[in-house]
Amino acid sequence: MDLKEKVCLVTGGTKGIGAAAALSLAQEGAALALAARHLDDEAVEIQRPIEALGCRCALIVADFSQPADAPRCVHE
Repeated sequence: MDLKEKVCLVTGGTKGIGAAAALSLAQEGAALALAARHLDDEAVEIQRPIEALGCRCALIVADFSQPADAPRCVHE
């Protein structure tokens, strides 16, 4: 799958399955927007290997139990 010039928004993208999915998408060339409730050390740790692959990676604070956060993340 070629994801070059595509942007993927991954919710819960800084931990566990979300982080693994984000890394896999980056390996296919996607730019990533990782949304999480907290941007902690784990968020920075997943951002590094994604950027090392030459992919852009934005970290976004979001809580998807708040309805306004979903469209805000897409906009960001």
